[in-house]
Amino acid sequence: MLPYPNLNDQEAEEIITAALDQLRIEGGDWDSTGVSDPGVFLLEIFAKLKCIQQSYINQVGAKSFYKFAALLGLKKEQTKAAKTYLSFSCDKSVLLLEGTRLMSEDLIFETTETVWVQPNRVTALGYQKELKIEIQKLDVDRAFIGYPLLPYEKGEGSSYLILEQLLPSEQPIPFYFKLVKGERERTPITRKEEFIPLSKVVWEYYGCCEDGKEGWHPIELLKDETFSFLFSGQVIIKIHGTHKKNQGKSLLRIRTIIYGYEFEPKVSGIWLNCVSAVQCRTLCKTLKFSVKQLQENEMFLETALAIQDCYQLYICQKGKYLTAESLEITYLIKKIEGRFRLGTSNRSQLLERFSLNNPEETALLLVLYDKEFYANRFLGSGTGISDQKMIPKVSGTILSDSLEILVGQTSSWESWSQVSSFDTVSAIDCVYTFSESKGEITFGDNIHGKTPYIGENNICITSCAVTVAKEGNVREGTINQWSYEEIEPSLQVEQILDAFGGKQEETKESLKQRVRAQRDRQLRAVTAKDYEEIAKKTQGLKLNHVSVIPLYRPGLEGYPKVIEENAVTLILEADHDPKIPFPEKTYLGNVRRWLEPYRLLTTKIYVMMPQYFGLELDGELLVSGGYEAAKKAVETVLRQYLLERKEKQLGKVLSYGDLCGRLECLNCIDEVKYLQMQLSPSVHKNSLGDLFLPPYGRVYLKQNNLHFRKYTESR
Repeated sequence: MLPYPNLNDQEAEEIITAALDQLRIEGGDWDSTGVSDPGVFLLEIFAKLKCIQQSYINQVGAKSFYKFAALLGLKKEQTKAAKTYLSFSCDKSVLLLEGTRLMSEDLIFETTETVWVQPNRVTALGYQKELKIEIQKLDVDRAFIGYPLLPYEKGEGSSYLILEQLLPSEQPIPFYFKLVKGERERTPITRKEEFIPLSKVVWEYYGCCEDGKEGWHPIELLKDETFSFLFSGQVIIKIHGTHKKNQGKSLLRIRTIIYGYEFEPKVSGIWLNCVSAVQCRTLCKTLKFSVKQLQENEMFLETALAIQDCYQLYICQKGKYLTAESLEITYLIKKIEGRFRLGTSNRSQLLERFSLNNPEETALLLVLYDKEFYANRFLGSGTGISDQKMIPKVSGTILSDSLEILVGQTSSWESWSQVSSFDTVSAIDCVYTFSESKGEITFGDNIHGKTPYIGENNICITSCAVTVAKEGNVREGTINQWSYEEIEPSLQVEQILDAFGGKQEETKESLKQRVRAQRDRQLRAVTAKDYEEIAKKTQGLKLNHVSVIPLYRPGLEGYPKVIEENAVTLILEADHDPKIPFPEKTYLGNVRRWLEPYRLLTTKIYVMMPQYFGLELDGELLVSGGYEAAKKAVETVLRQYLLERKEKQLGKVLSYGDLCGRLECLNCIDEVKYLQMQLSPSVHKNSLGDLFLPPYGRVYLKQNNLHFRKYTESR
């Protein structure tokens, strides 16, 4: 990237100093720069004027500033609720609904998924040894002590999860895998659709599949946050068939189709019945039921908010909503086998109303309320006045993406949408804005967005959740209480991770810093440094070094005298277990994909791994002291020669004279009798004994045959 001049936020003294420095260079006969000089006086006045101008430029209103930030693709980050993972255990199978509330002291956390909690857990890891399965048991803290999850053997990896009991069929089973962190963190995956998996893993169960055949059968993978065990995360599976015991044990098998790990993944914990939870309190929630669900009478409520037994039903009619009471329809939520189900009267009337509708269209809108919030569900009354503002009566910060409202008009209600600003909306759009910092809802002015219809208590909140943001980042193990009393007594909870991600709405100053940082953001790769920094951020990889060779392509001879126009070659290096084949193909492919959006149109990018050349030394050194001291000193010199500035070894010329000089500078070495350097594979060697590595070459010490003799013995 080209350097940017700093035109803002300069002090007067800094401007004057820079001007005087330039004056001394380009001032010609003007050599007086004292404060008494009239020219210097004018410079000082102009510097002060520039500072005043800067202060006026910086006085940009908040509204305009946010528009400027939006032009750069930046939006103010909203409040986020803290997240964590919880593992549940029980004595019998229990349905745990989404939105189940748990407590960490006085903070409420809600689960984000519905799950059947099984009376089961992972007790051990197993590894195939010939015809038997070798067991590695859990310790008392229910954690694996760095056992390899997929140990490498003969081109693949596999292991067995040993369970207390068999798993049920056709039910999502959530696990959480916590991996041991390596010395170098793997770059997070942000563009999932572009990532080429390093490894491919299949899950299998032993039992009978749907056609009755017994053996090992594949398991459906519903969710995998680990990306085949590259990261810690949740994995959800589903068995289609009957799970049976094998060798007297309840087993699941995990094996690799493609083994692409740099090191064997090791686990520090595996939990069953594990779901995520966020620090928030849902005050109300909107559920939509389609025409098809109404026809089949399959209107189930997969949310624990239904326990509150406080709700309102609306009937859809041409994009608007009528209350069920206005149509003389009664409704009720019943609990059947742990699940809540909506039932209505006058079903024939409802079915006739939607007989011509598409089965996927919305028929019913059910709003569930927290009992404590129900009395505050109405924001107020529409006045028809421009820019009407309302503040919901809640405790805590409202999560903006959870907020939904209905506005009433005569006998029907309309759903209004939330927008970030009114700039791009028309006079007929039913929209509103919400400020998290003020907790304020603002409506339009009939020029940009409608004003609410005039009515009594005709503005109603239908979906809303509140949080304490960063205060919800609680420590592991602190979520240990239930918010409800109607919970299976044997159901236990364990918080397995510190809560993370909770933060307040971004301030203007924080956004301003991000705007200023945009000028240094790499939008295109131009220089070698650009390519190096961008490539190191490639998602899903553990690159520890990237070398960039401009104007070079693989196979080009005579470089750097001979060049390839509009070409750049990147050499990638990453630590890996030498016993495991390095996933070179996927590494190279991922870097190419990652660089593509940054590449200039005419630039050709080549990506490769370095070629390693072994340095073989042979020679005789005359020493005046002890052999052991001399040997250690020489080894230190060789180590510094090869490793001290590792980044320069790629394509480096190995100077014969340089190495000889370093050895002769040692106090314990009297003379280098002779020295011979050779690389394997062989490279070009000049008459002085210097070795010329190719641009992609890296050297290591393969063989050291240096011999030591006493100086007196050589005489």
